[in-house]
Amino acid sequence: MKSKLSGCVIDFNPSFSLKLKDEIGSGSFSTIYSTYDPRYVVKMINASDPKSLASYKNEKFAFSTIPRHKNIVFCPAYSEGTSLKGINYCCLALENCSKGSLIHMIVDQKIVFQEHQIFRILFEVICALHQMHSLSRPIAHRDLKGENILLGNDGYFKLTDFGSISIHKIQKITSENRDDIQEDIDKNTTPTIRAPEQCDLYSGGLITEKVDIWAIGCLLYILCFHKQPFESRLATVNCSYFLPDKCQYSQTLLSLFPFIFKVDPRERPSTIELLSFFEENTKRSLTNFVSSIETLNENENYDRNQTYEINPSRYNQSNNQSFGNNSRHAHYDSVRSQYATADERRVREPIIDVIHKHIAKLTTKTEGWMLSSIEETEKPPNQIYAHYLVVKAWKKPQKIQKFYSLLYKKYMKNPENTIISLKTLITLHTYFRKGPIDVYLVRDSHSARSILFSLNQTWKIIFDRNTFSARDMARNTYTTGLILEYSEIMLRKYDLHLKYQRTFQGNYSLEPFFLMPVEENSPILASVIEDLLKFLYHLTNFHSMLLLENHLWKIQCSIASSILDEEYCLISVLTHLIATFKHATNFVGLNENNRAGIEETVRKFEERFSHEYEKASIFFETCKELDEFHQQRRIIPSLHPDVVQDIKRIPILLSKRREDFQITRFLNPKRVICNLSLPISYNETAQNISYSM
Repeated sequence: MKSKLSGCVIDFNPSFSLKLKDEIGSGSFSTIYSTYDPRYVVKMINASDPKSLASYKNEKFAFSTIPRHKNIVFCPAYSEGTSLKGINYCCLALENCSKGSLIHMIVDQKIVFQEHQIFRILFEVICALHQMHSLSRPIAHRDLKGENILLGNDGYFKLTDFGSISIHKIQKITSENRDDIQEDIDKNTTPTIRAPEQCDLYSGGLITEKVDIWAIGCLLYILCFHKQPFESRLATVNCSYFLPDKCQYSQTLLSLFPFIFKVDPRERPSTIELLSFFEENTKRSLTNFVSSIETLNENENYDRNQTYEINPSRYNQSNNQSFGNNSRHAHYDSVRSQYATADERRVREPIIDVIHKHIAKLTTKTEGWMLSSIEETEKPPNQIYAHYLVVKAWKKPQKIQKFYSLLYKKYMKNPENTIISLKTLITLHTYFRKGPIDVYLVRDSHSARSILFSLNQTWKIIFDRNTFSARDMARNTYTTGLILEYSEIMLRKYDLHLKYQRTFQGNYSLEPFFLMPVEENSPILASVIEDLLKFLYHLTNFHSMLLLENHLWKIQCSIASSILDEEYCLISVLTHLIATFKHATNFVGLNENNRAGIEETVRKFEERFSHEYEKASIFFETCKELDEFHQQRRIIPSLHPDVVQDIKRIPILLSKRREDFQITRFLNPKRVICNLSLPISYNETAQNISYSM
């Protein structure tokens, strides 16, 4: 719908502006406009109205405080004091979720959700809520309803509208504060989803972020039965709701209602407890929604919160092998011997594919190199062509989209082919490790994420159904599990680098960080180290299932080589970041309260890093013993045994100093810690390589 503001330009900062198009929605305090950039909409808030201005300040606080998350609408910029047509506005640029709200699906589209769809929706909303409730000062949304849950263009359900948030816990209600509390509740909450403590201010109940948990129960009821669970304020206070004796939903789902609907907020589960409930009772439902989710979204994306704990015994019979002892080496010797002597199942590439590949090499280098990287043979991927693709990505970033489109097309021809899937993952891993940050920024339907998501979901179904194919002799429980876990690792890597695109590149080079203004230096933040340690944990878990069986042995060795490089670069940057983090504590005056917190943080960092470092060291030495690594043996680094101890020896929290902390004094490319230097950007190497053929 055209409006008086259509055509106006909102300047958020010198490098980011949006031109308003049509009015597409409105609320109590704002109007939403589409823009000529299909990625974003703009929320316009009248700054002259005190209530509207308070709502804007809440939203700004939320978007600047809550960590970015796939289940929370993204706000890249906001602007204050924009004058248009004689009115001052506060503006928010928001991610465009053109697929509409959850309530729109229920009321207008009249969708009747299947149980696995309900679990998936609820799971994603709780993940968003967890981002808010797990902060040091928990944020309560206070208006969690179907209208404020959108289906994003990337396939995720996203929580939006943070104008009613609160960080205040009300411990005691008295005659002095009761009227103010009631006014705040009336202004910022919806009557049908209010918790009992919000409906009866004489009950003496605490009012905390647990009001959102009650709202989750109301949302679940609406998803199931398309109506509100409580017909009146009295029904809410008495927790009086009706569950039909017979319905299509399982007892597992129905058991959530009494679990959530507790009159005493202290008895309601936390977001952690709800996520644990899903992990323990509904994991299968969460992972099997793919077969019918197309009714909601044709371009579904991967949910990184759905994880599999890597358990090598799940995929192989050699589950009694200890990773670090001599029997492990003996096991590898045995597997290697079997591979050398057994009759190999030769996989011949179809002749039409061979012809296509060689024509492509002559006519379009990108397609020819891509096809040569993932040809359907039991040979390891031809890494020279993968490196050509990386070099082109650096020299001609505009070709990245073409590569993904061609890879997507090739993979989708054989989405259930074991070898094609494994080589697709290896090729993407090389692209991710050595390519520019641009390789993570492509967002259309043929992006790296869409390829990885499709691959991951396809092989989840194959694994769950335990389906095998007479046409694909390489598929078995072990190789299926290998694909599933490798795709999980690649999705985690994708999300990690997208999150920290301004800090490090795919090989953990800190070049983007060093190019930032000093005030934006942030890699020593505890959250960055925490995320990197978490990813290292997943890497070392994954490498523990590599090379356990002789299936597609040479391809497995190629994966191991990629993981070696990934772990070495990650360990190098973690070594320097943890050391710098410890040095930084000596330049800050601390009181006794945050001193204890920092000491505990450092202790946990050192403990976790030590554990993962040991596992990586064993993996490195094990790979050196394999014949397949003969040519690489001299360049596979040995991780120095004193690294962890050197880090632990760095003192922290010394007496307060007055001089400013200079991060580049401790974190710089020239510094070496036990033979470990910061990774160097692949850009310089790429610029010196010629890929003309």
